[in-house]
Amino acid sequence: MKLRSRSITILLCLLSIEQVTAQSKKDSIPDSTTVLSEVKITGYLHEQRLWLTPASVAALSKKNIELLNNSSLVPAMNSIPGVRMEERSPGSYRLSIRGSLVRSPYGVRNVKIYYNDFALTDAGGNTYLNALNINDIDGIEILKGPDGSLFGANSGGVVLLKSNTDTLSSASARVYGGSFGLFGEAVQLNKSSGKHLYSFRQSYQQSDGYRQNTQNHRLFLQASDVWNYAANKSLEVYAFYSDLAYRTPGALTLALYDAAPEAARPPTATLPGALEQNAGIKSKMLFAGIRHQMKLSSYLSHSLAVWGSHVDFDNPAISNFENRNENNSGIRTFLTLQNTSSPTAAWHVSMDVGFEGQRLTSAIHNYDNNQGVAGKLQAYSNILSYQYFEFVRGKLNWDNRLIIEAAVSRNNSGYHFRDTTRIKNDFRTVWMPHFALNYKIADPISFRAIVSKGYSVPTTAEVRPANNMIYTDLQSEQGWNTEAGFRFSLLQGKLRLDASAYQYSLTNGIVSQVDNAGNSFFVNSGKIKQKGLEAAASWVVLPRNDNGTVFKSIEWNSSYTYAYYYYGQYKVNNSDYSGNRVAGVPRNVFVNNVYIDFPKAVYLFVQHNYTSGIALNDANSVFAKSYHLLSAKAGTRYFSKHHFLPEIYVLADNLLNKKYSLGNDLNALGGRYYNAAPTINFSAGAVWKW
Repeated sequence: MKLRSRSITILLCLLSIEQVTAQSKKDSIPDSTTVLSEVKITGYLHEQRLWLTPASVAALSKKNIELLNNSSLVPAMNSIPGVRMEERSPGSYRLSIRGSLVRSPYGVRNVKIYYNDFALTDAGGNTYLNALNINDIDGIEILKGPDGSLFGANSGGVVLLKSNTDTLSSASARVYGGSFGLFGEAVQLNKSSGKHLYSFRQSYQQSDGYRQNTQNHRLFLQASDVWNYAANKSLEVYAFYSDLAYRTPGALTLALYDAAPEAARPPTATLPGALEQNAGIKSKMLFAGIRHQMKLSSYLSHSLAVWGSHVDFDNPAISNFENRNENNSGIRTFLTLQNTSSPTAAWHVSMDVGFEGQRLTSAIHNYDNNQGVAGKLQAYSNILSYQYFEFVRGKLNWDNRLIIEAAVSRNNSGYHFRDTTRIKNDFRTVWMPHFALNYKIADPISFRAIVSKGYSVPTTAEVRPANNMIYTDLQSEQGWNTEAGFRFSLLQGKLRLDASAYQYSLTNGIVSQVDNAGNSFFVNSGKIKQKGLEAAASWVVLPRNDNGTVFKSIEWNSSYTYAYYYYGQYKVNNSDYSGNRVAGVPRNVFVNNVYIDFPKAVYLFVQHNYTSGIALNDANSVFAKSYHLLSAKAGTRYFSKHHFLPEIYVLADNLLNKKYSLGNDLNALGGRYYNAAPTINFSAGAVWKW
């Protein structure tokens, strides 16, 4: 409770700060929408219009994130076609882009994630996404499909997280609470002073959770300074600290899931239960980065970013108590050459040449778990992991009608065990090419085509998983992705459609298995065939009308994902799973939401999610049932028009009170597949902005 009191004190202090309100920013949720605004992205090194980008890209603004949920990223991420995010218990995230959960018993694998242009994914392939709080993220860009040409090893995609997008002095604060002991608060202060923009963020969230053994809390602190010290030159400094702890209830058999879905995993004749072992995660992370950008001339610019992080990680699990002490460092730099001297010319050419490298040291100790206390040492590893790549990209733009890109990267990676095992594996160098074009057939429609290679090395946690064994024969997965898509716009931008179809043939695909003690380990599955369709549509049903007596505006959004994933060739011991569906991937996902603005600054947001059945094992003998989720948020900004009065809202999740598992344990021992998601739940909050 001391932590909660400290957080509330900080909140009240910031509420008393009035001098920073001289230059206030606009409300992040506008009163209504006349047309869907032109979306610009920065993921491909430089800002560009989404309409002209030869790639399958999705963007979530601060408005999108805030409307869906204020305590979890899951609903917002799952509104994007081709993306699936799961939360087995509060704080335990899993993320996939185009089906890569096949190798994720927990955490984030096979996806490269950046935070403010610094790699959050470390050299070992792991990403501590749950270190961040949703209230500290201002925007998300998702680059779907393999794109190692600019971002190194990934065969699923790339996620770019942004914070501190404000450029003026401002302040904000929020507080919220709800079902299952949910409580959270967040404060932000931006101060513009001369050539500096200082920013401070603090947030805290805790809950008891729906199931037994799901208590959790997260404290997050971030400070930054953007210094525009000269014309066309800037220096940015970021640092954050995250203190996260959450309990893990463990998966249930179908019988227990049906009888008592809120229960934690019980003990068996041979293994203790989650409550008995105090199973959970404690993770403290300190991250810092510096980025320098400068324009050397009218046609040449340079960017340099360096970063480092330290993680102290404890995981009392069913069979052991794992402690990891990790230190990661990285650098990313690139030069850009472009012919901006002739803006009226029909042809524009640009080239990017760069390098990124990371180094991770991991000291891993596994002990007996004596009811949540580390006991006798079982195993110890000291691992050095590294990844680095060079890249070059050329881009040709003809009158904003035809855009052609060609890029390639040379990737090197490996790991060295510096303990008594002395195991060393330097993976062979891999070249990852990428070719793409975007052609504007007419003003309302554009067509794109992409051919790219995907590549992903085994992570540190896959080479040396929780069973304390070292899998030196585990190989990298790689394959070729071919894709075609189009974007369509009508009614002056009021109606938009973005659709794509792809085929991705993956060789040596990495998938998870479970040993007799319930620990996950990993094998190469041979060939995985991934075919899919994705579509996203937005429609301004009713443009802004300030004189409307019933509605001021109505906006509708839809997304659809079709994933036909199956094993082309996959044998494990005496079992042949060739031709079976890939476990963990729903065949169909359909999401719809509507945003309505009423008079008196009242708004309503409703979202429906349909997810089809999911294969839970490679044999396809067990499937999770399909489910429908309905959520809604209503609020008013009327009070926020007055000084020191907030926007207030109420939010309801799982309104249909459906039983479903948001994060299944795949190929689980003893049929323990199911992690029950919360039943119907509610929350409410208030937001102050100046």
